[in-house]
Amino acid sequence: MPNREDNSIRKDLIEEIRQSRRDVTILFTDIVFSTLHWDLHGDIQGRLMVDQHNRLVFPIIEHFRGQVVKTIGDSVMAMFRNPRDGMRAAIAIQQALQRIRSEDEQFAIHVRIGLHSGKAIVEPDDVYGDVVNVASRIEHEAEGDEILLSDSMAARLKDQGFHLVQAGVFTFKGKKDPMTVYRCEWQYCKDHVENIELDNLFAIGRYQKRELLLYLGAGLVGLIGLYYLYLRYFIADIQPLAMMTLNPSVWLRESSWLPWAGVALVLLGSSLLLLRLRHIPHALMRL
Repeated sequence: MPNREDNSIRKDLIEEIRQSRRDVTILFTDIVFSTLHWDLHGDIQGRLMVDQHNRLVFPIIEHFRGQVVKTIGDSVMAMFRNPRDGMRAAIAIQQALQRIRSEDEQFAIHVRIGLHSGKAIVEPDDVYGDVVNVASRIEHEAEGDEILLSDSMAARLKDQGFHLVQAGVFTFKGKKDPMTVYRCEWQYCKDHVENIELDNLFAIGRYQKRELLLYLGAGLVGLIGLYYLYLRYFIADIQPLAMMTLNPSVWLRESSWLPWAGVALVLLGSSLLLLRLRHIPHALMRL
């Protein structure tokens, strides 16, 4: 039988939980056909796909004042303080993905998104409550490239330019009453990604910079070797370059510092570029 001390601890815990309840908006994303991608392309490519998804979604969530709560496999759970920010982030994610797919035909990530607003128990490392469960259920009902949200959230976003239409009535697992779900026709919404740098999605760490410098140096040595073995014979017909090509020792004796100066300038410029470089565009990730 619990004693008074146990009852006191329980009361304190209940009060602490009660005080942590806040009105939030929960967003879930999920990559469609990800299981098939892992099966066809293997673990490494599957993991890279998830990394691409996360590196896109995280900055957008932060841009709209959201917080990434956790990742669950190829899904992301995020929290926002109000429905408007959550809706704007969802639209921006879909618009960003569409933009990247139009620029890079090999980029084939499609996601579905579900949102719900309500009271939740917000702790430093996680969020609990019915609002989380419902948001997850709504996300599972969405198709690829689709944004679905609850009727209560849609009511709070009415007449704000989000192009919300009724998607259907669903009875979710564990819920007694059916819920009307709305769809955001994000293709007709204004651009929500204009102030977000979509090319800066793949961060480069210092070790990757060292590797790039190493590859650059090796490539430069290879080009010099290629020139002396083959290319100089092809450009020998160009009169201004003939003497330099057929008898480079004369040119080197007269201006011995020029080749080394050129190499130094290339290495210096590349080093400065890499020191300032923080991200790499999507297409270069496959090179």
